[in-house]
Amino acid sequence: MPSSIASSIVELWRQMPWHVTHLAVRARQGIWVPLKERTRPDGRFSVFPLLQHLEINGIETTRVVSDIIRVVLKRCGARKIRVEGRTGYRKSKKPPVLHRLDISCPLTSSQRRTLLALSECGALAVYLSVSGERARYVPSDGDSNDDSDGSDGEEEDNSSGDDDGVVYI
Repeated sequence: MPSSIASSIVELWRQMPWHVTHLAVRARQGIWVPLKERTRPDGRFSVFPLLQHLEINGIETTRVVSDIIRVVLKRCGARKIRVEGRTGYRKSKKPPVLHRLDISCPLTSSQRRTLLALSECGALAVYLSVSGERARYVPSDGDSNDDSDGSDGEEEDNSSGDDDGVVYI
């Protein structure tokens, strides 16, 4: 079933390649593969290149949330930074493609901190809803220090100490 959903996403893209700026999908494992690939020579995404607002609901496992976070990190243009053992995110200098994420599911504390850092550094507006309640902006709550954020390992080493604009998780 996951591959048929991913196929449906690709089929929708073929019908409306340049027009989709807002996509609402029910999350399933495997749906994210066509959304995360950059296959155009200019570095843009080949599937829904103008996607600015992504709404996700119906997530059943935290593993799927980790897949979503990988896609979001690529599409919002945030850079993962490591400074003296601390991990954070910085807004990219390139204009982002994805501007807003609405996500309706339970999150681990690490996933919540990662999304919060993306929001606080200005890379992405994150709205969270739980139990069918209306989406709300993700507030800062100073969670603790689990370092498994579900990212794909793409990071910069910022040993120079210049951490302007970096929000640590």
